[in-house]
Amino acid sequence: TKEVKATEKKMLTVPAKSTATAPDLVTVVENGETEKTWDVVEKMPQYPGGDKELMGYLARNIKYPVEAQKNGTQGKVIVGFTVNSAGEVVNQKVLRGVDAYLDKEAVRVVSTFPTWIPGEQKGEKVSVRYVIPIIFRMGDGATTPETTSSSNENPLVVVGYGARKEESGVNLNNLDRKS
Repeated sequence: TKEVKATEKKMLTVPAKSTATAPDLVTVVENGETEKTWDVVEKMPQYPGGDKELMGYLARNIKYPVEAQKNGTQGKVIVGFTVNSAGEVVNQKVLRGVDAYLDKEAVRVVSTFPTWIPGEQKGEKVSVRYVIPIIFRMGDGATTPETTSSSNENPLVVVGYGARKEESGVNLNNLDRKS
């Protein structure tokens, strides 16, 4: 009798070259292996306790930078990060910034997130990209921190001396210009 061994073929897909900056295609995990990073999956990653807890965490931990307040700087910082298959938040970066002080504060707080519930695709835990918009806006002397509801349409608004809940009917996506 002759013994036959089956071999497994592995295929590597390389994207076409482009002048645009390509996003990271893989994330290196602690054991040295690589895993694919997804943009959309069947079950998206979730902050422990849900979106309301996420907004509460941001409201408690983001501090409007004093220098940005002195300069009257305000606007929307879009922060991207990856929630890996272990639920760790990695690769935090500003996707669209306002100024160095606000950008640094937004990334600082995202870097302190606790472990998330990882995303899933076909029943397996996978790495997923996630984006959070955070609006910094000078207030009218507001002193009570509160949060908005969570979604891309209603991002967290950090007001001069804390965060304040926006009144319904306000389109928060139009607040990204500097004053």
